[in-house]
This record gives sequence, C-alpha cells and structure tokens, in this order.
Amino acid sequence: MYGGGVTHQLDQIATTYLLAAIHLGLYGLALVLTRYPVISVFHFVLAISAVSYGVRPLLSASEGGHTNLSFVGSWSLYNQGLLIQLLFNAILILAYLISWKLRRKVQAPLENAVSLKGLLLSLGLGVGAVAAMPMLSGVAWFATERTVALTQIVPMGRFLFPLAAVSLSVSLVLAYGYSQRPRSGKFVAFGAFCLALFLLTVLYQRGFVISGLILVLWLVGKRGSVGYLKAGLVVLVLMVALTTLRPIAHFIFTGNLQQLVSPVESQGSAIKNALLYSTNFDVIEVWPVTLGFVNDHGLLWGKSILAIPARFMPLRWRAEHGMFTAMDYLNFYYWGNRYLDTNFGFNVIISQELFVNFGYFALGLAAVLGVLTSLVDRWLYALKKLNMTNLYRVATAFAIGGFTSEMGGLLQWGIVFLGLGWGLGFLERLRLTSGKQLPGKVNKNGAVIG
Repeated sequence: MYGGGVTHQLDQIATTYLLAAIHLGLYGLALVLTRYPVISVFHFVLAISAVSYGVRPLLSASEGGHTNLSFVGSWSLYNQGLLIQLLFNAILILAYLISWKLRRKVQAPLENAVSLKGLLLSLGLGVGAVAAMPMLSGVAWFATERTVALTQIVPMGRFLFPLAAVSLSVSLVLAYGYSQRPRSGKFVAFGAFCLALFLLTVLYQRGFVISGLILVLWLVGKRGSVGYLKAGLVVLVLMVALTTLRPIAHFIFTGNLQQLVSPVESQGSAIKNALLYSTNFDVIEVWPVTLGFVNDHGLLWGKSILAIPARFMPLRWRAEHGMFTAMDYLNFYYWGNRYLDTNFGFNVIISQELFVNFGYFALGLAAVLGVLTSLVDRWLYALKKLNMTNLYRVATAFAIGGFTSEMGGLLQWGIVFLGLGWGLGFLERLRLTSGKQLPGKVNKNGAVIG
C-alpha cells in the first residue's frame, strides 16, 4: 500500500500526524481570533474542517493508515492532499479574517416573526413529499430495501427528495422559533419538531437532521444564550445523533432491536466508527483519487465547471452527452460503471474541484471563498427579522457551508433552499378573503379606494 518498506511507511504515518496537528492548530487559532458570535458559518466550517482534516487523519494514522477509498500509492497522495488542503484553508481563513474585521460591532436585535402558518406550510410540504414516496414506489424506498440512491429508485425522486429533506430540516428551526413567541402553541411546536425529526430519521438523512439542529443552535445563539460550553455539549449530542439515527431508522423499518441497542452499549466505539470507517467527514480520502486523476489524465482547465448547469439533469444523460461535473469525473474514474448504475459515490469539495481543473493555481481562489463567507456571516450578524423566508435564507447560508462544497452542489442546493423559502414565504403572505373585491389602494383607515 505504501510502496517502500516499513521505515517509509512509518515516515508517511509520522507526516500524517504532523499535518493533522497543524490543521487542528490552524483552526484553533482561527477560532480564538473570531470568538463571537459562537455560532457562525465560519465556525461551522472550522468545526467540519477540524474533524475532516484533523481528527479523521489522526484516527486513520492510528490504525496504520486506514482509508475507505483504496488507491495505488494512496498514502503518499493522502499526505499530499492533506498539505494542499492545509494551504487552501489557510488562505481562506486569512481572507476571512481580513474581511471579518470590517463587521458591525453590535449585533442587531432580533424580531421573532415566525408564524404558525409558515411552520405548517413548511412541515406540510415535507410530509406530503415523504407520503408520495411509498405511493410511487411501494416499499422500495425504505432505507433497508434500496441498494441505489433514493433519487433513482423513487419516480420523481430527484424532486421529492430535496423537497422533503430541505423543508423538514428547516421545519426544526421554524418549530423552535415559533415556540419562543408569546402566546404560541408550545404543544403544536413540539409536535411539529418531533414529526420533522421522525421523518428525517426515516429518510436516513442524518446530515439534514444535524443541519436543522445547528440552525436551532444558531437561533438560540442569536438570542444571546449560547456560550462555548453549551455549544460543546450540543456538539457531543450531535455526535451521538450521528451514530444512533441510522440504527433508529433501521428499527423503525424492521423492528430489530439489535442495531438499536449496540451503539448505546459502546458509544465511544460507535463514534470512532462514525468518524473513521463511515463516509462521514471522508473528503480527505478523495484527495488521492483527485491527484491520481490529474496524474493520469491531466487538468480539465474548466471543462467540468462549464458542465455545472447539467448537474440538474440525470447522471445517465450527463454521461451520454459528455457533460460530467468534477464529482462525476472523479467518481467514474474510481468506480467505473458502478457509479452510473447506482448513482452512489463520494462527495467532492470545491478545493478538489478547483484543483482538478487548475492545479495549484486553485489555491489563490480560496481567498475569494473566505471573503464570501465573511459577507454571509456579516449578513447573519446584522439580521433583524426572523420569519420563514429569512430562516430559509439562513439555512441556505449554513447549507452551502462556507462555499466549500463542489460548485454544482452549491448551485443546486442554493436554488432549492432559496426557491422553497421564496415560494413558501409567498404562500404565507397570502390572505384569504370572503366575497369578491377588486384590488385598489388602501387609505389610512384601512378602507379600499380607487
């Protein structure tokens, strides 16, 4: 696997330890320099990066160099990718710090305008989308039954899945926001929260559960009641959720208690498995594939970026028309036709997408991402009104995750989040009136004139 004897292997592992430690040090320093607000997109990026490029490589090295994606010469390429990602993130962080210093000194007071109507619209959309899945596919959509992506096995799955996952995830924070209003229906809000959480669990969508809970934490922090101790406790809860949600979903479908009990009995081992052996936080393992692709085929020089609009088309269509995105190129390079048959593959982040197109020139573009992330955080910092449309915008900000995902995903999910927020917000503002009344101007007493 390492191509050069025991000494060379130990040297490679030692390099991994060193690079992972530098990653953690960089993110710790960035956190100290931007302490407040505690919950921000930038801090979210730091947390994900610390686990992906610090904790996971350390665990991997401690296991002698374990990776889920085996690749010839992979450990040398693994360390090379860890170094490239370190440089990329350092430039992003520096650009963010320079831009973030221009922020407002006082956080804007928050007006809570989350309505019951908005909550029910968002939740109703998610419930309707989930209900349509068994109607269209029977039991084939069950997580315990399917062997290909949900979007592929359910007719109209490419539309139903994002409608369900996004609306249910945002419904978590809408429910909490509504519960904080005076004279709100606390029981209704709690029921909506539990229903959204249950359906996301049934869909096996741990990521959307966690993102929804992070939005709740952001809202708590926006109200000024989140410190680092409380945030740390929430992170521990999220780590437990990461390991237990899937067994819970399995129990719902099968009634088998075995998988539900075992993670509780050995939570520490379950967390380690989730961080090392699962696909969670595995983007560092895509670097050997990225570098191998460049070594074998050269740079794409923007070809995959020009194909980003085709991301909205089915994978087979993209393959037939030669319009692969970076994620398609790298997954097909590694998996071959299996990727086309199942639509299952690993995620690609923007640093890998830029590198596969422009090589080391991509490092300079990290500064742009840092500035954009700071602009998003400054908007969140200054946000004054909390309603459904704005909460969908906040969800968009966290979903795009500091612009670190691949560009096709950023575009696709950005459109879904913003589009749903706009559409549901429009429905929320509609008022039903009795009788027929022509539109006209309204005077100061509320009468229609003209």
